[in-house]
Formats: sequence, structure tokens, C-alpha cells
Amino acid sequence: WILLFSICLNAQCPVQVQLYQRLVYLSSHESSVPTDQQLEELTGYQQCRYQHDSIRAFLLQQIAALFHKKEEYYKSIQYSRAAIGINYKKPSGMITRPGNLIKSYFNLGDCYRALNRTGEQMNAIDSCILLAIKLKQFDEIFLYALWQRVNFLFDVGDYQRCITYTAMSAAAPVRLLHDENDYYNRFLNMQVNALLGLHQYEPAEKLLRDQLTRFNLLSRDYTGPVYAQMAEVEASKKNYEKALFFYQKALRANQRIHYDLGCLQILVNIGYNLYYLPKRDPGRALACYKKAMKFTDTQNQSALLKFETLNLFTNIANVFAEKNEYDSAFNYFQLAFDQIMPG
Repeated sequence: WILLFSICLNAQCPVQVQLYQRLVYLSSHESSVPTDQQLEELTGYQQCRYQHDSIRAFLLQQIAALFHKKEEYYKSIQYSRAAIGINYKKPSGMITRPGNLIKSYFNLGDCYRALNRTGEQMNAIDSCILLAIKLKQFDEIFLYALWQRVNFLFDVGDYQRCITYTAMSAAAPVRLLHDENDYYNRFLNMQVNALLGLHQYEPAEKLLRDQLTRFNLLSRDYTGPVYAQMAEVEASKKNYEKALFFYQKALRANQRIHYDLGCLQILVNIGYNLYYLPKRDPGRALACYKKAMKFTDTQNQSALLKFETLNLFTNIANVFAEKNEYDSAFNYFQLAFDQIMPG
């Protein structure tokens, strides 16, 4: 039926309702039709004219998404811009879903990201976020766009705007198919780090206390990252004993749910933030790092676990180098490099 319908549509310009239904079908069943076949079909409809420009905008947005999938980013940018331009003509009868314009901006931003055109990427992402808020379209695309913006602002040191954008995640009533608490935890973590960057310790502590109360009522499984952040706040204030207290609570919380990656991160942070960096006590730092090693799974490592293992081995190597034990330092530097490329 799919093939027959495609042949019938290609024979002439379909009426707008048929084309709209076809676009909806392809957008929700894209894996069932090869990308090149979709492109051949949809680009054939570009010469068709309809009463509602929104149909044409939907068509161009779908073509842009397909070129993005093929990593033909310049063509995807061309079609995304065309779709956006049509949407801003304010057609009288909007047939397509409001989210299509948001998707066009997100697709445009991701093309610019792939081409390392950061300024244009952020402009597109900002448009995506602001339009989602205006239309009250709070979904995964909104959160992904917001996360990209927040990371960029933090990386360039614009902590105040980073805090402003992270606050949007808590205000938006998003419901995800996967674990939304994990996503909000990431925004909270970024917001607290931005506050620490501004040395605003009291607001950071209040945020964490409120989140801890929420998680204790909801599920204790999420308390580990919050305790770890509370430890980071105390370490920033040079309250090392209190920081150790919260790190230990975070470690116990992660051990309770068998979260090995979190346990590894906490032990590395204890060694580095409490012993190596402030006190120059390489012996106690090394003891923490050695405890962390039992949480590395060399047989089945995710990309994030590989990165944390690399960080762990590098820290151990630095301790041995400081102790003038250069053979051991070299061995651990090699183990660190092996996380990127064995040998």
C-alpha cells in the first residue's frame, strides 16, 4: 500500500489533505521508508502550489530533516530557512502542527553545530527556545535546545545567563517518556555550578536543600547527586570536613542503588577536591583513587565511564609524578591514553 500510494502521489500533485497525511505518516514512520526514497518523493512535490502555505512549510521541513539525516548540512540549512520563512508569512489557515516551526529551528541549529558555526547555532537555538515558550510546546526538543544553550553559556563563563536559562527547565511543565528527574538533575547541577562560579553559596545551598526535600518525598534513588553537589558547595567554601560528610552520604546513596559510575566520580572528587588540591596530601588522595578503581568496568564501558576512568588514571599518574615515582606515573598515563585508543 505504501508503494502504491507513493506512485499515485508522484503521478501528479496530490490535494493538500492527502499530502498533509502523507507527510504526517512519513514523519512518524520514517524508518520504514528509505531516506533516499523519501527525498525523491518529497522533492518532487516542490512545484505544487496550495492554498495554505503551511503545507509547503511542512514539506520543506521534512526535506530539511532528511538532508540532515544524510549529513548534507548545507542543503538542510537551505530547506530549514525556507520553511521558517514561509511560517513567518502568517498564513490564514495553519494546517500543520505548531511544533514544525520549532523543529525547523532545532534542525537548523544542529546543522550549524555540525559545521562548527557556533554563533549561528546559538541564534537558532534561542529562536527554538523562545518559540516553544510562546507556543507552550514543552517537549524533549525544548529541553534538548535548552541544554545546548545552558552548556554553551557555562563554557564561556556567562554564569548569570546560564542561571536564567536553567531556571526555565524547572518552570516548564515538561513530561518525558524517559526519566525526567534525571534531566532536571542535570539542569540543577549546572545551575549550582554557575552559582559557585559567581561565589553565590547561599542560593546554591537553598536550591540543593529544596531538591533534597523533593527527592526524599519522591524517591531516595536521586539523593546521591544532590549530596555530591552539597559537598562541592562546602569544598568551595573550604569547609572540607563538612564536604567529606556530604560526599560520604552521596557515596552511600549511590552504593545503595548500585550506581558504580557515581561511586567512582565521588571517590575521585574526594581525593582531588579534599586531599590533593587543597592539602597537597598525595598519599590520602591516592588511597581514594585506588578505592575508585574497583568501580571501573573494563569489559563493558560506556563513553562516560571511559572518560571518568581516563580522569582517574590521569590523577593517579599525577600523584606518582609528584612523588618522583616516574615509572608508575608513566604506566598510569599509558592506561589513561588506552581509554582513548589502546596501545
